[in-house]
Amino acid sequence: MSTAIKTDDVIFNFFKQICDEKDDQKCVELGNEWIKAMETNLSEMEKNLNGADKLKHKDDIQSNRNHLNSLKKKTSSQWREYATQCMIEIMS
Repeated sequence: MSTAIKTDDVIFNFFKQICDEKDDQKCVELGNEWIKAMETNLSEMEKNLNGADKLKHKDDIQSNRNHLNSLKKKTSSQWREYATQCMIEIMS
């Protein structure tokens, strides 16, 4: 039996936590924590890319940043809906 933690499991559980949170303010805070973590990941990936790869992935990185920016004003119900959709995609 493998004890390795799968990335999809961690992400699924984080989104489940957003869906299960009863306190609307905490739900939004969890969503905002997700945004910060993903922005940090993007920045780290971008730092590790060299010239050719940086150029190759520039549009994808910007698209991801735009997506994260679009999440910043979500309400708790919007976060729960978004998290549910993400969990469904992970399960598919």
